[in-house]
Amino acid sequence: MTELQKAELQKVSRKNIIEALKLFASKEEQLDFQLQVSWVDVSSELLWGWEGDYIIDQEWFRSAFSVVELQAMADFNQTLEEIYVDFEKIPPIHEFVLTAEWKRLSEAAASALNVFEAAN
Repeated sequence: MTELQKAELQKVSRKNIIEALKLFASKEEQLDFQLQVSWVDVSSELLWGWEGDYIIDQEWFRSAFSVVELQAMADFNQTLEEIYVDFEKIPPIHEFVLTAEWKRLSEAAASALNVFEAAN
């Protein structure tokens, strides 16, 4: 991978992570997303999207973020894993947003976003 390719991947990854955290933090955006793509299981899509964007085992990915941003993502990821493992099947988003688990996940996303916003 060239330095230019690496820089582009890093730029896209930062954007994707921040957008994912914003979506996790917002009930309104999640419900709106469900309205826009009614055939999609938004609850599962959120999880799969994060798993696709959070590529922590890649050096190029880690080097795109500061130490505090990496920790914020790790903290959010830990919360996400703790919550999603509790569900045999993730509830539809219109039900999930009414749960204590959703509130905890949303707060974890907002906390991580605060770290990213403080850095900029």
